[in-house]
Amino acid sequence: RSMGILNPMIIFLRQEIHRIDRVIRTVRNSLNDLQLAIDGVIILNDTLREILDSVYDGRVPIDW
Repeated sequence: RSMGILNPMIIFLRQEIHRIDRVIRTVRNSLNDLQLAIDGVIILNDTLREILDSVYDGRVPIDW
C-alpha cells in the first residue's frame, strides 16, 4: 500500500533524471564540438562562438 504513495515521487524522479540527462548530453555535445572547432577540425559557427564567449565570461550558454 505504501508504494501507492511513493509512485508519484518515482514518476517525478524519473522525469527529473530524463531532464538532467538531456542537459548533460547537450553540454557534452556542445563542448565536444567546441573542442573540435578550437582544434580546427570543424568551423566555429555562431552557436559555438556564443558558447565559447559564455564559457570565457563565466556565464551559462543560452543553449544549455
